[in-house]
Amino acid sequence: MPMFRPRTFFLATLAMLLAACAIQTRLVDTWQDAELRPAPLRRLLIVGIGEDGAGRRLFEDAFVSALKARGVEAVPSYSLASGVHEADTEKIRELVARVAADGVLATRLVVVDQRTATTPGQVTAVPRMAWRRDGSAYYAGTVIVQSPPVTRHYGVVRLETNLWQVVGERLLWSGATESTDSGEAHRGSPALADTIAAALRERGLI
Repeated sequence: MPMFRPRTFFLATLAMLLAACAIQTRLVDTWQDAELRPAPLRRLLIVGIGEDGAGRRLFEDAFVSALKARGVEAVPSYSLASGVHEADTEKIRELVARVAADGVLATRLVVVDQRTATTPGQVTAVPRMAWRRDGSAYYAGTVIVQSPPVTRHYGVVRLETNLWQVVGERLLWSGATESTDSGEAHRGSPALADTIAAALRERGLI
């Protein structure tokens, strides 16, 4: 049974998108094998599907950190081989054997959507103050201030993360996440990794 479907996504592009804006990440869809109740996986191979480069390294390192914080050993695939693609089943099997992993956690870029959000304008009454000759202030009515609608354009990065059990090459869990710009300047990979790691711990998979 092949581990990955034969499509290629470029993780370097994903990393640049995540680095370009601050990220709020949420799980939007999940699936878990209801018939399989394995013991928690303790040593994972982390695979960012795509080309080699700094983006892939940052991405995989974020997952390693999030998993180690939860007591799970994790090995980034970039430390073992150059860019890994979804069709590279034999290469992934070789890497799994080299690090004696009992699971594989792989993430791929699905799509980047461009979306628009509009905040309605507001009308506000602001107190108007006037000044007497002696320098004291008094209330002289209100001034109506109207703010225009604000339109914001932003990207939504949709990713798919799959957790595989090495024994039997069975898919244990799959989750789709959406990451959006929150207007703060920090990288998105740690937020994504923490979201996934927390979901896997909650479900007893790690």
